[in-house]
Amino acid sequence: WYLQQRKARPLARAAIVGLSEWKAQRTWERPMFAMEAMAQLAAETLADAGVKSDTMRDHLYNDRTKLAVYGLATYGLALHKQHEAEKLAMIMRNIGQFVVEDNENQTAYLNMPQNIWWYWYGSEYEAEAYYLKLLAATEPKSTVAPRLVKYLINNRKHSTYWNSTRDTALVVEALADHLHSYGQAILA
Repeated sequence: WYLQQRKARPLARAAIVGLSEWKAQRTWERPMFAMEAMAQLAAETLADAGVKSDTMRDHLYNDRTKLAVYGLATYGLALHKQHEAEKLAMIMRNIGQFVVEDNENQTAYLNMPQNIWWYWYGSEYEAEAYYLKLLAATEPKSTVAPRLVKYLINNRKHSTYWNSTRDTALVVEALADHLHSYGQAILA
């Protein structure tokens, strides 16, 4: 625990200072940039380490409408770990705007903006994996989660993998989280 705290504090300071400096220097509005994406991952890392950064949480919450869906999902996981129920509910509503349910195929997916696919935080499968992880943590009996699972399983390349090893690892981890939480919800 002590080592996690020592490693997380410099990360928190670097992310907060970097995000603040970047915000001060930008002169135009863009939907998402790497610094904010890094801040989202830093927020989740800090939450995993048990470090609560009110400054980072507030920066990300205030800019939530400019965050990519991927970032909203990772930020939602951090809020869940920090027991920020009110902010988490808003993030879930924000992500919910991107959910498309296909009743004919009994699937659900995230309607990702088309202009960010080439950035690492624009990956469709990674965003859906993080959203599934968030649903597994917050709403294990969600009706969207099984549909999202079906969509992810149906959209593998050559029936074995997604776009990359990173996508594949995150999706497999999300599927495991979903199975674990769904199983516990049924037993409860």
